[in-house]
Formats: sequence, C-alpha cells, structure tokens
Amino acid sequence: MKKVKRLVAVGVVVLVVGAGTGFVLIDRIARAAVEAGATYALGVKTTLQSLDVGVTTGSVSLGKLNIANPPGFDAPRFMSLVSGSVAVSLSTLMEHTVTFPELKLAALELNLERKGTSANYKVILDELKKFESNETVGTKGSPKSGSSGGGRVFVISLVSIDGVRVKVDLLPVGGKLTRVPIEIPRIELRNVGTGPGGGVEMGKLVAILMRAVLEAVVREGGGLIPGDIAGELRAGIESLGNLGGVTAKVVGDVTTVVDGQVMKLGEVSADTLKKIGSEGGALGEGVKDAGKKIGEGLGGLIKKKEEKVDEKKP
Repeated sequence: MKKVKRLVAVGVVVLVVGAGTGFVLIDRIARAAVEAGATYALGVKTTLQSLDVGVTTGSVSLGKLNIANPPGFDAPRFMSLVSGSVAVSLSTLMEHTVTFPELKLAALELNLERKGTSANYKVILDELKKFESNETVGTKGSPKSGSSGGGRVFVISLVSIDGVRVKVDLLPVGGKLTRVPIEIPRIELRNVGTGPGGGVEMGKLVAILMRAVLEAVVREGGGLIPGDIAGELRAGIESLGNLGGVTAKVVGDVTTVVDGQVMKLGEVSADTLKKIGSEGGALGEGVKDAGKKIGEGLGGLIKKKEEKVDEKKP
C-alpha cells in the first residue's frame, strides 16, 4: 500500500512538473513568434521582455516590447510598448486561425527622426512594402518562412492602443533641430484580419498596426509636423496601398505642450503660434518658424490690401 501511495505521489509530481514545463514552453514559443514576426516586418530587431499565457485565467499578457531604431539614428528605440493583453482560451491558441475579441495595448512611445534627407520612418515604411506585394504569402496561402507566427493567422475584432506618445526630432538640411511632442489618447482599429483570405499572420499584423499608428500621427498632427515631413509620411503610407483594409480611428483630444502647458491641438491658434515665434516655447524651432511664417503671411495680406486701396485712389 505504501508503494502504491509513493507511485501515485511520484506520478502527481511528474504531471505537475510536466505541465509547468509545458506552460513555460508555450510562453517561450509565443514570445519568439512575436519577436520574429515584428523583426521580419520592420527589418529591425524587436525584443519582447515577457509574454505570459494564463491557462487558468484565459488571458495572454505581454510586457515591454522594444523595436530598435534603424542604424544611423540617435534614439535608442524606434518604438516601445509597455504592456498588452488579450482574453483567449488555450484551445483557441492551438488552432490555425486565432480569434481575439479585443487586443489591448498601452503606453506606446514612437520616436520619429529626420536627418537631412534620411529618416527612420522612411526606412520602416520601405520595409512594410513587402506585405502589400504579398511576399509573405506562400503558394498555398501560408506564410513564408521568416514571417513567423507558427503558421497561424489572427482575426481581431478590436485593437485599442491607449496612451500614444510621439516624439518628432527633425533636422532638415542646414536647419536647426526641431522637437515636436504629440500625445494621442487612444487609437482604435476594428475587424483586423477579416478581409479576403481569413486572418493575417504575425508579421502582417505588426505591419498593419505600425501603418495605423503612423497614419493617425500624420492625420492628427495638424500644423505641428512640418509640411514636407507630413508629405513624406503620407506618401510612404499611401505606397503601402490598402494594407489590411483597416483604418485607424483616434478617440479623444490630441494634445501637445506649449510653454510647459498641455494644450489641445485645436487650441493652438495662429495667435499662439505667432507668440511662440516671437518669444520662443517648448515646441522648439519648428513651431517658432511656423509662428513666424504665419505672422509674415498676415503681414503680407495686409500689405497687399493696402496696395489695392492705393491703386483705386485717383
């Protein structure tokens, strides 16, 4: 009887250890899939500090995703993400098509840099073009090696990204460094992977999310992003075509910082920019120049009107 009890005890220990080992392997495999998919999509090294598949809680959480900056740029990262989570059953993760009701991402920081004629966002956008040309799809519709995801594809009803902080460091040819801070409270994407083909593999999912964030930034950045930079971003995004057929929606008021105060972009009036142009402010030389140009433009209009009045005089 004692031997039977010992055998049962040993069996329980083996099962517990085996299950624990299996859970650790699931976490490692999933983390490696995210890292490989993002690295392939963006062409720069991507690391994920942690990924935990909660078998008993029915949730997946990830922590500290870092996307390296392309070579030649100053910021330590192109993009970072503090956390993410999704509710899902373990059985769903084992299926070919993984369906998530909602993927929640939080505290995303994006560093956009331009030096002369080169820019880190141009490098990333050029990498994303491979998805529009279907390079990542094999002859039978499965992802090619390198796009990762373990052959699985994903369908997500709602992706929410809360707390997006964008730092724009721009150094035009012969110009001064411009730093423009932009904060977007929330970006939403709906029905990701629901188009033809049914689902997107990990690499393309990363590409869709990156395109959506950049699209939201250039659309909501207003006059804070210089026209030539905004033009480059728009051209790069448009060159990707209808990537995933998903449009980013911004929820809440986009803000910036003027003289140490948080302001809604709609509140940054021409008068404010003019004041910044004459007195200086937290936005740097780019917005100072914008304020100066607005002042010059208003002055030019007044002068033209005065000239027209003089012409009418006998």
